[in-house]
Amino acid sequence: MSYESPNYELLMKKKNFEVRRYFPFQIVQYDNPEDPESNQGFRTLFQYIGSKNRENQKIPMTTPVLKRKEGDRNRMAFVVPRDIKDPPMPLNSNLEISTVPGGVYVVHPYRGSHSNIKFENHKNILKNLLEERHYRPVGPFISAFYNPPFTPPFLRHNEVLVEIDYESFEPVY
Repeated sequence: MSYESPNYELLMKKKNFEVRRYFPFQIVQYDNPEDPESNQGFRTLFQYIGSKNRENQKIPMTTPVLKRKEGDRNRMAFVVPRDIKDPPMPLNSNLEISTVPGGVYVVHPYRGSHSNIKFENHKNILKNLLEERHYRPVGPFISAFYNPPFTPPFLRHNEVLVEIDYESFEPVY
């Protein structure tokens, strides 16, 4: 089964990373100060797309599920399908709809299950790539998960990505 993902232009592809220019897209984001690890994030977001919103509207699942750390807590988000220009308002006060303005991102893919330890390991790989190429990050490191929870870990596709200052990008192949 294939799910819709945000549109992007591939600027460069190497063995262990890609540089992508993402176009603006909408997300519905979970942020709960009483749940700093976002343990209830996926369930709350899934209920929202399952019709637990102001219009009782079902929304198709998309990929990736995004997770980023801000301060002392994690935020989790689902991407809103492109054909839904005006997403229904959430009923849950821990959800908000916002627009990701797009930008140039360096993306490091990896396989397997995801955990905080794996995220940190792959984030460090990405940090080293940024330093080697003199790319300047301008935002937080983000986890991106592409597969349903029932997918065997060895088949899962995940990514760590970070927005960079476009002026620091040189497409050296």
